[in-house]
Amino acid sequence: MRTNKAVTAATILAAVSIVVLLYLNIRRALPVTPSSASDKHIRDVFDELLNKQVDDVRGIGFAPDGSYVATITGSGDYVSLFSANGNSKTAWTRRVPGARDVSLTPGAKTVIVYTLRNDEARDIFILRGSDGSLLTHVTTDGSIWALTMSDDGQFAAVITSNKSLYVLTLGLAPKYKRWSLPGIGNSVSFSQYGQTVIAGTWDASGISVYSRFGELLWQYPVLPKQQQDLYTRLFEAYPASQQHSLLALSYSNARHSDGTLYYWRNNDTAAPDWEHDIGPNSSFPRAAISANGRYVVTTYVRTLTRSDDSVDEHRMLVLDTNGNELWDKGGLLFSPSLVSIAPDGHRVTVSDGIRNLYNINSDGRISASWPSESSNPPMGLLRYVIPSIDGKRLLVYTGDGTVHILALERAIP
Repeated sequence: MRTNKAVTAATILAAVSIVVLLYLNIRRALPVTPSSASDKHIRDVFDELLNKQVDDVRGIGFAPDGSYVATITGSGDYVSLFSANGNSKTAWTRRVPGARDVSLTPGAKTVIVYTLRNDEARDIFILRGSDGSLLTHVTTDGSIWALTMSDDGQFAAVITSNKSLYVLTLGLAPKYKRWSLPGIGNSVSFSQYGQTVIAGTWDASGISVYSRFGELLWQYPVLPKQQQDLYTRLFEAYPASQQHSLLALSYSNARHSDGTLYYWRNNDTAAPDWEHDIGPNSSFPRAAISANGRYVVTTYVRTLTRSDDSVDEHRMLVLDTNGNELWDKGGLLFSPSLVSIAPDGHRVTVSDGIRNLYNINSDGRISASWPSESSNPPMGLLRYVIPSIDGKRLLVYTGDGTVHILALERAIP
């Protein structure tokens, strides 16, 4: 492929400048929230709390409170549970034929085993967390596109390829209700305390918000022109876990996303408070909202083209509750892919998509990295990276067959 040297040189120079800015902190800083005013007593770190060898992992789950890990090993037949708090002895192992995905409630009181996006695997197995015994199983009406748990562990929600939404009431005698979505589900989540269920759809695209009992509370978009313009886009919804704020992301598809962010300050109305276009040449978007609802972060890939040349740069953008851009980082030499955001927004954790993790503080600077340069032997490639709901812990499974539990902050006396 021919290379336009002027374009390439200019692009590389811009990328280098961005990386320098990242380290030298000469861009605007993210304002400190009241809950992050204690930064003097908290240090952003990657402290390893657990290191456990688990070979041949096909699926893995992390309890929202960071307390337990569940793995699916072998051909997908065996589900095991162990503590993430130092005692990594396996609590139990159960055979669940063909399983590929697993989710846990806080404290692993309930473990749900299933398989995503497989039309021949529609069963959801609900296990008792204490011993792995089967409580019940549910056969859905289509392939499972997404599953989520409420933060109190009392409910689970499932969306299927048949435009259905299931809400399961957990406990010793699980039961469920099912109702229809306007389109095919793409994401599902619960608001704070499981009060509402929020589905993002495509093919009749948008956001639908329901009560746990199936009552439709509101939908976006509302106007026919908006519905027509957004009809084939994919929507994802991210409620703030400590507030009533809601973030949504829409895109055409992963590779040519033309992404847009939508923000609702209060999750009770169809009209978003603001929208932010990521750009027509963006792709592979990820987004998150801080638990307090005050900060939004997105990472994406932006393609720069001129004549016959094109180059991809990775970007990270942070916005405040009014949609104002606080800082924008990235380039050719820094490739952030979003992992999580701290509850108060003072820290964003990203990966390079290969083998490294970084904490970026409220000044836009790298405050910690993992693994350390002295790691011997070097860690394997990142296969799974899952944050706890409070954004203070990570489960990382690397290609060398190791489960790592990492603390992202440490109290300073």
